[in-house]
Amino acid sequence: MGALYELTGVPGIGTTQLCMQLCARVQLPQHLGGLYGRAIIVDTTGGYQASRQSEIAAGVAESVGAPDDTVASMLHSIAYCRLFSPVEVVALVNVLPDILRANDGVRLLVFDSISFPFKGGKLALVQSILSALRELAEQFQLIVVVTSTFVLKRDDMGHAYRMDPAAALTTAPTGNPGETSIRLQQIKSMSLLAKEQELPDLTPVGTNWWSNLVDVHAMLFWDHATRVAFLCKGALTQSFARFRITDQGVVADAQQEQDPPV
Repeated sequence: MGALYELTGVPGIGTTQLCMQLCARVQLPQHLGGLYGRAIIVDTTGGYQASRQSEIAAGVAESVGAPDDTVASMLHSIAYCRLFSPVEVVALVNVLPDILRANDGVRLLVFDSISFPFKGGKLALVQSILSALRELAEQFQLIVVVTSTFVLKRDDMGHAYRMDPAAALTTAPTGNPGETSIRLQQIKSMSLLAKEQELPDLTPVGTNWWSNLVDVHAMLFWDHATRVAFLCKGALTQSFARFRITDQGVVADAQQEQDPPV
């Protein structure tokens, strides 16, 4: 709580569904991994679906053995806001303090996606928006989650270029000779950044704009037919998990147990 999280991913990887699952799970009691709070989800892409949210809420409720009326209660405790333009995003951020003061049970605020309304320019404006959201997270002890996309990686001259698929996963030296190179080789052998034709030329859109404002950053992408979440900034830096999208939401993929430790 009190932190700003960013989820980046290629289209269709599951960032929106993960946000839906967070909106459901945050309402669980603390002993079941929740915060017993309500959620606000801001949709700028039109990707949010109430029917899918209902399915995910039912999956979360079933996983903890909750009563039958839990799903209706979960849906009632999610406030949904659809925005269409940068002006509307700025306007909402300006009134969010008043909204949160009037709804002290809110524990999760989701922006899906923070970058979409600003595509084609004005990304610098997102910096001030994220700075305001981070202040709100601290002031109201919220979890603030924003999603964004990948863009072509470019050099200082603005030219796109290929990036080493494993470069983003290089660990800092720990004083153990050869440890960094060993870990990097393990990652390469797993093809963690697979789909060579899809990801090597791409980088998170906020890398050069607002990465310093984000407390935790996770990238979601494909390893062949498997979805992977890679935590590249946060308390557990360099950790990852494989996951699947099912009818009942996001679940761990058993395949991750076969991967070497990173």
